[in-house]
Amino acid sequence: MSNLPRQVKQQVEEANRMQAEAAATSSPDSESQTGEPSGNADTVPNPSIAAPVQPDAAASSTPPATPAAAEDFQHKYRTIQGILSKVSGERDRARREVTELEGKVDSLSKAVQHLQSLLQQAQSPQSSSRKLVSDSEVQEFTPELLDVVGRKAMETLGPYLQQYQQVIQQQAARIKELEDNVSGVAEATTDVRTSTFLQSLASMVPDWEAVNFDPGFAEWLLMLNPSTGASFKDAFDDACERHDATRAAWFFNAYKASRAPAPTPPPPPPPISELASPSTQGSSIPRTPEKSGRMWSEKAIREFYRDKSLGKYVANPAMAAQLEQDIFKAQQEGRVTA
Repeated sequence: MSNLPRQVKQQVEEANRMQAEAAATSSPDSESQTGEPSGNADTVPNPSIAAPVQPDAAASSTPPATPAAAEDFQHKYRTIQGILSKVSGERDRARREVTELEGKVDSLSKAVQHLQSLLQQAQSPQSSSRKLVSDSEVQEFTPELLDVVGRKAMETLGPYLQQYQQVIQQQAARIKELEDNVSGVAEATTDVRTSTFLQSLASMVPDWEAVNFDPGFAEWLLMLNPSTGASFKDAFDDACERHDATRAAWFFNAYKASRAPAPTPPPPPPPISELASPSTQGSSIPRTPEKSGRMWSEKAIREFYRDKSLGKYVANPAMAAQLEQDIFKAQQEGRVTA
């Protein structure tokens, strides 16, 4: 420490002194905090000091009942709402940016086309080959004078031509940059729409992925829609391309409903010949078998598919699938009337 400056030595000594004083001051405080006497180890209990009352163990161990399930459901619902709101905001912002960038690209493209047309007109072979000075004017003003005038004109107009070329190059680079930005924003918008579509579809059809890979689902989509004459696959592909989760979910639910086991029909009533009736006992009148199930008219079928296209069955896709399955079955069993 002999090599240290005098001021540093004084500061070190002052710090050591303050540390020693702090240690001496804290020793009696620690004894008072512990509550143990320093001299006499034998202590006499004071009867006037009552023992602390212990709280009821059963009451303290039982936690208050809280609606944990309801809070968890509310938390999940708010989380999903927040995610959907954020995704919707990003999608709207991306659409506005795409519209704005497309407008800028269109205006810049028009400006560049105008400048390029002016430059092409100035550099076209026709304009350069066309004679602006007649032979009589050359003889009148002499070739030497006209050469001087031409060189002076090039000297005056040369910087402006170079400036126009630089402007065209800058505008072309700006257009290329905007086109790249537009393509990037368009891709981001598509990704956001796809993510929103899949989230909405999963909320309406949790097992849509398993149904989508079911070979029977692909065969079911090839069925023709009686109202339009087109296959279900065309409408399903259109719903997916438009990111319409409600329409796409209907196809999954309709297919699942068509594969559900049919309800057991009630037992048929006994024939009339077996009924205990004096008037019909012993008679052998042939009975025409009745057709079981609902009788469908062509008008009712058209009304059903019209209501379905207008979204009447969006809230109850299972009913729509059941009615449509009954229509197919009625066509096979001859329960369709004109």
